[in-house]
Amino acid sequence: MNKFFLAGIGGILLSGVFAALLIASNVQSAPEPPVMVNFLLFTELV
Repeated sequence: MNKFFLAGIGGILLSGVFAALLIASNVQSAPEPPVMVNFLLFTELV
């Protein structure tokens, strides 16, 4: 039970870091719709 709970928290933290990096990269360069769509689909699957 605790292992699944910790894995869930780890997944949320990793997705948060990934989202922050993606937003930072999009701010520096022009946003690419395919990348954002793929990211949204990825978050929906996870």
